[in-house]
Amino acid sequence: HQKLCADKQVQVQLANALKGKCLVAKTAFAQNDIVLSEKKCVAAQNLDDKLENVKVCGNCMRSVEGVLANCLRARRKLPQSERQKLPGIAEATFVHLETFADLPVPVPCAYAESHGCTEQYCSHKCKEEAWRRYHGVLCPKTTGFP
Repeated sequence: HQKLCADKQVQVQLANALKGKCLVAKTAFAQNDIVLSEKKCVAAQNLDDKLENVKVCGNCMRSVEGVLANCLRARRKLPQSERQKLPGIAEATFVHLETFADLPVPVPCAYAESHGCTEQYCSHKCKEEAWRRYHGVLCPKTTGFP
């Protein structure tokens, strides 16, 4: 870690035996300075959302679920007594909202149709990064497993 931090404004120190290592600033930082930027090694959607079939990018976990799908799912979770108090959902209203929302159009894995891969991404950039970093090893195309 000393080589990795040599040109950085932080250093790794042992906080204590229980907490382990931590980063400590070697200098003062201004407000909004980026102190550390790193790529994740592993990401996983929380189980509740996975079981609810919430659509997220398989790389960065950004939501790729539309406004209508999100609202319908949220309504289903409410008790019937609460649901009855809500106005009806007009799809036209949500279609209009989606034009203003900054929602990505889901990009499927290149092997979705031919090998049944269900991974979706928020952009071609995320799809390509995922393939290079891990999906190329895990995809049904390369494993033969669904």
